[in-house]
Amino acid sequence: MNVQKQNDRDVPMKSQAPTGRRAWWIGAGAAVVCALGLAVVACAPAPRNRVAPEDAAKAWATKLQLPYRGAACTMFDSDDDGYVSCIVALDGPDRVYFQGLQCGELGSSKGGGCKVDAKNPETKLVVAISPDGRVTKAPP
Repeated sequence: MNVQKQNDRDVPMKSQAPTGRRAWWIGAGAAVVCALGLAVVACAPAPRNRVAPEDAAKAWATKLQLPYRGAACTMFDSDDDGYVSCIVALDGPDRVYFQGLQCGELGSSKGGGCKVDAKNPETKLVVAISPDGRVTKAPP
């Protein structure tokens, strides 16, 4: 009969931890699980911008409490920075003002929201459109 010696509290004195090949397999399995977990986190796709640039331009004007009239944005990010060019029409006391913006391209993982276009802070009018729809040359 194979009996293990026990101390005065009837607790076996032999270690219950796995040894040899069993311990190696447990350690290797844990390492593989950790490596797979890191790979999943590292390879997870970046979040994508789900807001259309025109909607982002409207949100920008609304947040700043500007008199928003409308926005027009390009569909292509020509410099691959995650933003497209937009023009926002703002109602002014004497005329409509046009503000250049850069807004996040729909589906981009690089950009979101809008920022003032440093290259195009205010767009100058080529033509003026009166409230009744007549087109005239814009004032200089």
